[in-house]
Amino acid sequence: STRILEAKTDVKLYQISYANLQLIYDRIPHFQKLSRKMLEENLNFIMELNSMIVNDSPVDRYLKLKEIRPEVIQEIPQYMIATFLGITPEALSRIKSKKILRRS
Repeated sequence: STRILEAKTDVKLYQISYANLQLIYDRIPHFQKLSRKMLEENLNFIMELNSMIVNDSPVDRYLKLKEIRPEVIQEIPQYMIATFLGITPEALSRIKSKKILRRS
């Protein structure tokens, strides 16, 4: 992987081979529909994120994140949020200050 993922809470991770996944799809058609729906939702989320990074200002990106996932702002370290938003931790600190948020 080109990315490092870090869980902030306990998780269980399961792995399945591509061949076994195809067997499940063949045997349980509903599972294939469910998987497709989950993939479509994830793709839509990724496309929205890409659009946000390209089209929105850092202030707008922060405000959208705060609106959509307020728990992230509370639970995740500032440097990680800054990286996610494509800005420096210092820029995020300025954005979070009331002066900048009042101007936007």
